[in-house]
Amino acid sequence: MSLTADGDTHPPEDVNQPRYRSAANSEAAAILNGGEGIYIGGASVFGDITTGTVYPALLAAVADDAGGYWWVRKATGTTMTFLVTSGACTAYLVVGQVAGVSPVMATGGATDFTIVVQLTATAAPAHSLPLGSGAVTASAFTDWTVDPAVMVAANASPFARRDLAETISGAWTFSGTAPTVSALTASQPVVTDGAKKLTSAGFATTDIARLSGAVFTGAVDIEGALTIQDAGNDHDATIAVADLAAARAYTIPDFGADGKFTLRGDWTSYGGTSTIVGWELVSPAMTNNDIYYLKLGPLVMVAFRLLGTSDGTTATFTLPFTAATGGIVFWAGGVIVTDNSVTESYQGAVNITGSGTIATLRKTSGSGVWTGSGTKGAYGQFMYVTG
Repeated sequence: MSLTADGDTHPPEDVNQPRYRSAANSEAAAILNGGEGIYIGGASVFGDITTGTVYPALLAAVADDAGGYWWVRKATGTTMTFLVTSGACTAYLVVGQVAGVSPVMATGGATDFTIVVQLTATAAPAHSLPLGSGAVTASAFTDWTVDPAVMVAANASPFARRDLAETISGAWTFSGTAPTVSALTASQPVVTDGAKKLTSAGFATTDIARLSGAVFTGAVDIEGALTIQDAGNDHDATIAVADLAAARAYTIPDFGADGKFTLRGDWTSYGGTSTIVGWELVSPAMTNNDIYYLKLGPLVMVAFRLLGTSDGTTATFTLPFTAATGGIVFWAGGVIVTDNSVTESYQGAVNITGSGTIATLRKTSGSGVWTGSGTKGAYGQFMYVTG
């Protein structure tokens, strides 16, 4: 058989050339994207199947027996066709086919497909894609196990898939607004610059990253040495891993007039938490039980004002942090003293033993004995180092 049009005679194989070209294009597209399977959507768990009968939206490629691929897409759910009412069943995606044509051709419409449910023990429909299986009761799935091969795996394609995790080799350049990167895992250092470019770089193993113009709103984990640079990039300070993780001893070089290093903290009220001894606390209550502390690294600054009725010959209060070890005894003078309702002309003192958690207030530097009655008061401030 041959066809004649406008005086031209074509061999019979030309009749199917459009089909061959379409099949070749479809096959190439499917292979480049990752082969047969579901690319977007589909049912991964039983909860994805509405009422056990409606399969969710999907984009999929289905292979025919000759190696070609048919693409289907539907933005809404598809009511499945149950060939049995109960039993162990499997659901298959079956594309629409043109009747009486050989080799088999798909009708070509994106939504020209059905989802057929039949007993798992029976042969699969021709030119179909198994989606998953489960128990069926009253023409509805009651559980669901997705076919392990139906979901197209990440990185199955030589091209980046925007809906799946990808491994990027070389530079990745963004244009337009700044990108949002979530759960970024890097096997080597990462660089971001003003052009919003992420690229791997051959830094020394002591550097985990160099970031310019990056803002972190959460915790930052540093697995290598931290390098600090000023705006001119001509002064470097390197903090070794051991210093970061263990000793916490940070060495910051002098950057000159163009650099600064700022420590900042906030005073915290501690009078309501501290255990105060030596005053009547309830009847009558203390006039003042003010204790505040400010912690900067291992250094703790404490300011206190205690005034009330004495109920003992000692005066102490507990500290917010344990003092350093090594037998160190911390002393501080300059405490204003009121004893037995008299504000003394001399000054008292504070001392803390090594590894201690209690500040002991002394009426004088030589005596820690107070009068057990009348008004007792102590005002002052001191510093100590934590362990």
